[in-house]
Amino acid sequence: MGKAILQALSQLNVSGSGWHSANTFGDSGVDSRTTKNKAGSHITLRASAMTKQFAENLMIDGVDHRLNSFPLDRWLAKSRHAPHFTAPHTALWRGYRANWEIRDQRLYLVGITGFAADNPTEDDSAALGEYMESPALHLPDLFPEYPERVFAHWYSGDLCIPLGDPALPPTGYKMFDVYKGVITRQWIKENET
Repeated sequence: MGKAILQALSQLNVSGSGWHSANTFGDSGVDSRTTKNKAGSHITLRASAMTKQFAENLMIDGVDHRLNSFPLDRWLAKSRHAPHFTAPHTALWRGYRANWEIRDQRLYLVGITGFAADNPTEDDSAALGEYMESPALHLPDLFPEYPERVFAHWYSGDLCIPLGDPALPPTGYKMFDVYKGVITRQWIKENET
């Protein structure tokens, strides 16, 4: 693996962070091409959708939680200056992993490690090795004015934290309604069996 990838992966802090399924919300799968996700962001996919994906991280009152929502996708879809992320391996289709925090009922982006593709391609025969030396991107690269944290004013939607043992299907979800970055409601959604 390339040196840049190893350095960036070490910053993902995967131990204890948990996983989530790529199909948690009914995603239609992967076609090994540059494609758009639900929010319209371009992502490069290179393999099967069966690999469990790295979850986002959400800190609430000093406690880390797995987050099965992707608030940054909304910003990526709207920004004219958003980088094109590429999957460095099959456990990170979206090409980045973000860290979030809820503080005073507001959602903040507090960190990101992403993998940029300088020249995105739709060529299925392109070797994954091309992306092993992709430059790692971090929060100051996306938001130079806010290198510590960014208020997620662009995001309105749900935040979903799976409950229970990460190795098993969730027993339920802790849900948050967010409107323009402000938490408006939270509740527990029980998993129906």
